[in-house]
Amino acid sequence: MKKTLSIVLFSATILLAACTKKSDDPVIPSNSWSLNGTEHVVANTSRTIGPNSETAILYKDDTEGGKATVSLSFKTLPAASGSYQLVASNASLTDNQCHITLTNDNGNTAYFTGDPVAVDVLVTANNQVIVNIPEINVAVPSPGDTYKFKASLYEK
Repeated sequence: MKKTLSIVLFSATILLAACTKKSDDPVIPSNSWSLNGTEHVVANTSRTIGPNSETAILYKDDTEGGKATVSLSFKTLPAASGSYQLVASNASLTDNQCHITLTNDNGNTAYFTGDPVAVDVLVTANNQVIVNIPEINVAVPSPGDTYKFKASLYEK
């Protein structure tokens, strides 16, 4: 009986050990965004300094003439992973907040104007930023259209 129990426990231990995840690598998102149902894939990224000394990451889709972009601005680039608040584009940025500005295929600029939304930010070992933005509404000031937007982005 002891021998059978020992074999069962040993087998269970081996099976559980085989199911353990060994990797600490982050899950990489699709590196794309959707604006009003149109999917855009990031072709390249760059970092810039904005007009108020904030740091922005620009994500660009090269299809359709390369006009479609997402600019994600931070007071300072994230140094650690965590939850940030996406705030209205006309608000001043504080720590752990970000703005978003979009340009569609037609060259129209859209902004987030709603209440703050939680955004997951992950900083990789080589200091690249991964961000997941849930579905939000963005607005084009003129002619006043509103679009659905969501994204899973990382720096290239």
